[in-house]
Amino acid sequence: MDTLNGEINLASILKMLIKNKLIILLFVAIGIVFSLAVTFLPSEKYESEAVIQVGTLSGGKLLEDPEQLVSTINYKFSDKYPFLKLTVIENTRLIDVKNYSSNKDQALKSIGEITSGIISDHQNILDVAKNKLEAKIKDYESTVNRFIQLGQQVVILQQSLLALQDELGNFSPSHIVMGPTVSPAKKTSVLLSITIGIILGIFLGVSVACIKEWWLKNKANVS
Repeated sequence: MDTLNGEINLASILKMLIKNKLIILLFVAIGIVFSLAVTFLPSEKYESEAVIQVGTLSGGKLLEDPEQLVSTINYKFSDKYPFLKLTVIENTRLIDVKNYSSNKDQALKSIGEITSGIISDHQNILDVAKNKLEAKIKDYESTVNRFIQLGQQVVILQQSLLALQDELGNFSPSHIVMGPTVSPAKKTSVLLSITIGIILGIFLGVSVACIKEWWLKNKANVS
């Protein structure tokens, strides 16, 4: 009995779709035209992009965790630049910075603001660490000179001093490794637009056909 009801319901649905095929085809055509119109309309969207490499302190310690940095910047500028997106390039300390804007200069300016802000903050971190290390080196140099004047052996101190100087040389600031660049944003492909239009048209057409049949059925029942 359930199988019979299922067949009847399926037959009824197919009958309804065939009966309203013109409505469905009309909405499919409208969906395709609309999708193609959106695709071929002159685009004023621009994509700006830059890639930043996070700097390091001694021992390869990063100036800031890239994932945490990305999360902070995306949240901080979400209102000002709603299309801004920062992502960490997998297995690297590189951060890809992208933004979209209808204004070419604004697109470039936004990337410049973000990258310069990151580099400036990281430079401050680097400067603080560097100043501490340079002060430590200066103290060692004074101690070494004082011991030399006293005619004492300072091999260990000199080795420590060289190690500190090497450590200072390993500091690496954050810097831009690509960009900033700005270019017209990529448009949706024609095939994808047509596919979206067909799916949207079928959905709207079937929905309108169902509403029409429901309305006619209720109207007949009332009469």
